[in-house]
Amino acid sequence: MYIHSLYIVYFTRDLMKRLINLAFDCTIIRFQEIVPLNAGNVIGPRDSAPVSKWVGLISEVLNNNNTKPCDERGYWVAGRKQMVGIFLCVWVRADLYTYVSNIKVSCIGRGIMGYLGNKGSISISMRLSHTTFCFVCTHLASGEKDGDEIRRNLDVSEILKKTKFPRSFKSHYHPQNILEHE
Repeated sequence: MYIHSLYIVYFTRDLMKRLINLAFDCTIIRFQEIVPLNAGNVIGPRDSAPVSKWVGLISEVLNNNNTKPCDERGYWVAGRKQMVGIFLCVWVRADLYTYVSNIKVSCIGRGIMGYLGNKGSISISMRLSHTTFCFVCTHLASGEKDGDEIRRNLDVSEILKKTKFPRSFKSHYHPQNILEHE
């Protein structure tokens, strides 16, 4: 199993095409600030336009501009989730997609007052054949002042403690938290 995780800092189509030519089984794309972090985006309704635009661009690159998303050589979205500016998207090769099951998502807000989603994590849990995976995207508070590192470590601890994936009655076993995954 070849998994490729890409953290988008500065994205160019050329860079993406070079990476995709390596033919991974799964490609994980994660953003920390897919929308501007302002009061309207943190408290108001979710702005999904940037996500739709990025998913379209990524699909175009992953599938080599193929207009048929069901092409067995292409990639399909197994799971995706946005929480304010954080975005996590799991792409699986089309020929492996039938082996994907038990997709679960958990979001933990660690922003303002320890709850809002301007900081925190998105976790996507899934089974691919007989192996469980958990992909996590976090956006934690920045800073180098005294106490900032302690606060980030506390946020990670809370994310590990609070991330829960609901039990599935269809599956005999599925991890219920991040650390239970293989």
